[in-house]
Amino acid sequence: MLPLILAAAAAVTPAAEKVVAPVHYRIELQVRSGDPLGNSAQPHDRVLAAPRMVVAAGRPATVAVGDQNADGEFSGLKAEFVATPRDDGRIAVAVDFQLRDGVADWKLGKAGVRTKLALTPGETRTVRLAAKSPDDQTWFELTVAPIPGR
Repeated sequence: MLPLILAAAAAVTPAAEKVVAPVHYRIELQVRSGDPLGNSAQPHDRVLAAPRMVVAAGRPATVAVGDQNADGEFSGLKAEFVATPRDDGRIAVAVDFQLRDGVADWKLGKAGVRTKLALTPGETRTVRLAAKSPDDQTWFELTVAPIPGR
C-alpha cells in the first residue's frame, strides 16, 4: 500500500518550471560606399562604419554613428535592430536603418530602409541603401549569430 501512496503524491506535485536563459545575438554591421561589383585590381568600395553589438532576443538595440548640427538635426547613420529566434532555426531581424548626410565626404543626402530579414546563424545579408549610379552606391552588410552559453 505504501508504494501506491508515494506514486499518488508524486503525481500531484507540480513539476519544477524550466528556466530558459535569454538568447543573445552578436550583430556585425558594415556600411559601405562605392562600386559593389568593382574591379578587384583597384579598391572599389570603402567602409563608412563598422559597429558590432550584442543584443538580447526581442529587445530593440540602437546604434548611432555621427553628430548633431547646430539645429539639433542628426547627421550620420542610425540603425535599430530587433532579433528574435524562429522555430526553423533562423533568426528574424527587423531593421530600421537611416543615413543622413552631414559629412560632405559621403555625398548621400538622405537614405533609409525598413525591412525584415530571416537569416541563418552567421549568414551575411547585403541591403542597398542608395544608388546615384552603378558605381556609386551605398549599402550595408549585416551578419547575425547567436552567442552560445550566454
